[in-house]
Amino acid sequence: MTTKPVPVTKEGLDKLHKELHHLTTVRRAEVAERIHEAKELVGAQNTSEYDDARSEQAFVEGRIIEVETMISNALMIEETHDHQKVSLGSN
Repeated sequence: MTTKPVPVTKEGLDKLHKELHHLTTVRRAEVAERIHEAKELVGAQNTSEYDDARSEQAFVEGRIIEVETMISNALMIEETHDHQKVSLGSN
């Protein structure tokens, strides 16, 4: 992960916080339930379902780490409406 500043607007930071909340409260629970159900099923055909659930868990946990890093390295930029020059955050 990067430790460089991540330029982000207030709206962008709000979106990151919402995504992190969704990942940690909803997606984690969904994936945990999928893993639990796959473990309960017996048979060779269910190994792939378990493997898929574990892969999804790895993706979700990786994304959580990525979003947390982006939030901790966020550099707030102000949106400007100066039509004379172009800069980060200008419309």
